[in-house]
Amino acid sequence: MKLLILLIIISSCSTSPTYESSTAPTWLADAGSYCGDKYLCGVGEGKSIKVSDARARAEISKIFQTEIVTELKSSETFQTGSEVKENYFNEIIESSEQNLENVKILEHWKREGTSEVYSLAGLDKVALQNKITQQIDPLVKKLNNLVNTGRRSDLIRAKKIYPEIYPLIAQWRIVSDKEYIYSPKEKDFVQTAFSKFNRPIEIDFNWSGNSSLKPTISSYLKDLLLKNGYRFGKSINQYRLQGNIFERKIPIQIDGYIKKEFELNIDIFKKNKLVGNIHHHLKTSGRNWGQLSERARLTLMKVIFENLENLNIN
Repeated sequence: MKLLILLIIISSCSTSPTYESSTAPTWLADAGSYCGDKYLCGVGEGKSIKVSDARARAEISKIFQTEIVTELKSSETFQTGSEVKENYFNEIIESSEQNLENVKILEHWKREGTSEVYSLAGLDKVALQNKITQQIDPLVKKLNNLVNTGRRSDLIRAKKIYPEIYPLIAQWRIVSDKEYIYSPKEKDFVQTAFSKFNRPIEIDFNWSGNSSLKPTISSYLKDLLLKNGYRFGKSINQYRLQGNIFERKIPIQIDGYIKKEFELNIDIFKKNKLVGNIHHHLKTSGRNWGQLSERARLTLMKVIFENLENLNIN
């Protein structure tokens, strides 16, 4: 009896996997035709199932990433190559990949007598179309609501919705082979927004503080306001911007490093009444002042970029 059990165990260990054969499956040569209209497919190869599965999923991810990057770079929101926007761009790419979590492994194949394993991954096209619709419809509705108010701060909020819409549109195009119809498109929006910005708004800039980043940060904000349709000139609505940026050194126990604390305050007054602000506090460190200031500069610029509409200059 013990001998029989041992023979069964030896026999089972020597048996080839059910997916191993000498003849390659049709999907290895033409995954697109094999998967048809139901799945978007990708093929991966590796020395183990785990590796080949991961590479098959990665092939599908590459298809989407290429399309999303192309779509985003055509957007006026990313026409400039500023570091702040590039960081924002990378965050959008990462968040958009959440829709690819439901990729399934459909098939495996191992060539007889070799160690190579092939995996076929598939993404359900109809399921993703439904998911995209649920995500994009509220964004388009929000976009239209903000555009219709005509307020400058709302138009800045509206402009930031396009980078959220574009990855979804790119994904929709891949899984449906057609365009997603919505309005307003960014080109039309920009024309409408700037036509409403013809009336100049006078903004009196006042900056104070002890930080050497003061000139850089104040110039960045001014440029950002100009790029978002604000103009500096005479107007019946008087705005005053009071900004300050302070820094102080913090003791640090790590040799070769310095640490500083930064405080940014931007307040907007309309006829001496506070109407909006951007406040931010951060601590950062670096091997030298150059490294430390660069980290602080990028952080503060990103804070201003992401919160410009909170100044409520209308």
